[in-house]
Amino acid sequence: MPATTRLEIENCLSPDGTHACFIDLKVQPGAKKESLSGLYDAKHLKVHLRARPVDGAANESLLDFLQEALGVRKSEVQIVSGHKSRIKRVRLELPVALVCERLESLLVGS
Repeated sequence: MPATTRLEIENCLSPDGTHACFIDLKVQPGAKKESLSGLYDAKHLKVHLRARPVDGAANESLLDFLQEALGVRKSEVQIVSGHKSRIKRVRLELPVALVCERLESLLVGS
């Protein structure tokens, strides 16, 4: 699979003012390990989570994963849509450029 480019990452992000953004994700619960694997399609990044989608465990795991991976506080990460779906939109209290930079370094490092 070819490496995910910065432009492809930017296509999965949309600004929410100057200091926040939304990221569109495809979540794969029940995976062997937690990781960001790149693009799912042109508008979603794929995230693998160990947690099963039972009683909100996968949603909590997603928030924890993003918090740690992007270096933000838990209060700065919020699922805004897709609570019961694998396709999710998450709001981050970080500007698009910074999220893109951090996601790019995660994908390069994986």
